[in-house]
Amino acid sequence: MVNPFGEKTSGSKYEWMAKYESEKNRAEALQSRLGEFQQLIQQYEEALNQLLKAKEDLETDNGYLRNMIAERDETIEQLQGSNSPVKSSSVVTSVSTSPAPQQVTPSEGIPIELANTIIPMMCHFFNQEDERFTDGYRDFVEAVIQTGDTEMKIIGLLIKHGGSGPYEKLQQSVGSSDFEYAIDQLVRKRLIKRVGNLVNLGISSEDAEIEESKWRTAPIPELIDMLGKLSTSLSDAELIEAIEKFRDSIQNREIPATTIFFSIRKTIEGIKKGSISRKDFGEILKEWRTKLT
Repeated sequence: MVNPFGEKTSGSKYEWMAKYESEKNRAEALQSRLGEFQQLIQQYEEALNQLLKAKEDLETDNGYLRNMIAERDETIEQLQGSNSPVKSSSVVTSVSTSPAPQQVTPSEGIPIELANTIIPMMCHFFNQEDERFTDGYRDFVEAVIQTGDTEMKIIGLLIKHGGSGPYEKLQQSVGSSDFEYAIDQLVRKRLIKRVGNLVNLGISSEDAEIEESKWRTAPIPELIDMLGKLSTSLSDAELIEAIEKFRDSIQNREIPATTIFFSIRKTIEGIKKGSISRKDFGEILKEWRTKLT
């Protein structure tokens, strides 16, 4: 007789069972191999996404550099475009005789304003009880704002104004053509965060770890307070991640509140689309508190 596999057989059930087990093992091997291929494809996709992100970052950097070079070339052309010998001479005289806007020490090349604050600042951190150095750190930050590069000025101004400030006002205070580039670099380094129109100094990793440990154990009112506090400093992507942790926490507690999960989903979608502001989110938190407590 012929079995379902198209082979002649004696019809013994043992032979059929042996053939079945053989084909079953073969199918399992193929399934395992398929899983390996799927995992390999996923790894290739992740590598491709990283390359695309690196390409995007490089294109952004190149764009900023091109703008800066264009501004430099335009300035050079304006200086070279003067046909008056008198003006040309006056420019040379001004450059050669006028003091530089940032005075520097002859040896180290450190701006004098900054150099004068370094020792008091170091002494202040060594002994904060000594009144001679009470203003050491403040004066150091002021000197950095005055003489530092664009990134230093941004950090210094944020520290001076309590860690946060409006984007446009900060840009006006810094007054550098590479301001947007410096902002992107500081965000990439996770030193600052943009939250709507605000620029904030980043949260320390220690604070983030403390918040992380509370998601599973903190009472729901405290979780809502945490969300409210985090919403003032986190980026949109980070806030969405925090909301998802909040959702997972109340799901794990088996709270029978299906409408809250629908509201959470709509809130996440609204933040992604930019249709929900931080003020709106504060009102949403009040609704969640009413439903859950």
